[in-house]
Amino acid sequence: MSSAQNASRSPDPRSERSSAALAEAMMRLARETPLNELTITRLVQEAQVTRPTFYQHCNGIQDLAQRVALANLDRAIPENAAPEATATDGAQLSAHVASHVCAALDHLEENRAFYLNVLDHAGSVEFFEGIIRLLTAKMVADAFAALRRADPEAAEDLMQVLAGGVMWLVIGWLRSEAPKDTPAAMSRRIGQTVATLLLSAGASARV
Repeated sequence: MSSAQNASRSPDPRSERSSAALAEAMMRLARETPLNELTITRLVQEAQVTRPTFYQHCNGIQDLAQRVALANLDRAIPENAAPEATATDGAQLSAHVASHVCAALDHLEENRAFYLNVLDHAGSVEFFEGIIRLLTAKMVADAFAALRRADPEAAEDLMQVLAGGVMWLVIGWLRSEAPKDTPAAMSRRIGQTVATLLLSAGASARV
């Protein structure tokens, strides 16, 4: 491969800087301004980029907000690590799932206003599907290793159901105005729920 070809495949530093500036501007502005009131003009001024640059990175305000939310969640959720638990050890499995969930909940709590704004004004089927893909890939996939070996199709279905359930539990937690569980307490609740359902599915698969 020629050096020119290598260069053409290298990340463009200017594009990366523009993308980062837009993401940072979105995070700042969307904490206080509803997305349906936020204009592209204001956003590009905040990011110090041009309108054509904005459209090189996204299709609109809602699209950018979704992209920023999913990218930040991706970074907030730890990479998969093989659980120390066996498939039948509910307490260790619950703790393992909770440890993955807690990092994401800490991030959501810290940036609550931004994520509620995205949910209220940029929520879509594609956005929720993106969240579920993240959850299945990074938060619960490793806990399903034993069930995958026994029944791959059942494991995939259960992962989708669990990820969707976890997503709605977290959204309800994030929306709550009343005193709510801390991220650590909520992550333990989710870990216990996932472990209970997973172990029940594993027992059913062995019958």
